[in-house]
Amino acid sequence: MRGTASIRTATRWWWCSVRPGRARASWQTTLARTVAPAIAAAIVLGGCTKRRIVYFEPAVGGARMSLEEARTQLGVALRAECPRLQQENKPPSGEARFALAVDSAGAVQRATLTQSAGDIRLDAELGTVAASLRVAAPASVDKHGQAESRLRMGYACSATDATATVEVM
Repeated sequence: MRGTASIRTATRWWWCSVRPGRARASWQTTLARTVAPAIAAAIVLGGCTKRRIVYFEPAVGGARMSLEEARTQLGVALRAECPRLQQENKPPSGEARFALAVDSAGAVQRATLTQSAGDIRLDAELGTVAASLRVAAPASVDKHGQAESRLRMGYACSATDATATVEVM
């Protein structure tokens, strides 16, 4: 019967060798050169794909409101929301910003949230009102009959009252 034997080889593994004059093993260097950039790329690319666009459109056949009517409606809504915000330790004041798509008559066709107020329910309330606005007619419109405008909506809660501000910029 033939015998089998094994021979130990002197193969150096690339991840176990230490270079002369270096305190680190080469596997640490290799890891730093290959894995760290991959992790950085994953974080950067992952961050780019997480942006969510939130927009609001007016209800079909819904009434349009002026800026003063919007302030009044938001004041009523904030009186209901402020106790919840205080209970959840949210800031007592803040603002949200919207990009508005306005038609030639000044009716808002779409309100896109560009800066959050920091609360999802409050953003929804502000966005619904923003989409229902009627603003001054734009001086010029694009080939689709729309113009771009900016809107800032602020709020302030106190122990007894709530105040809303609405400003077209």
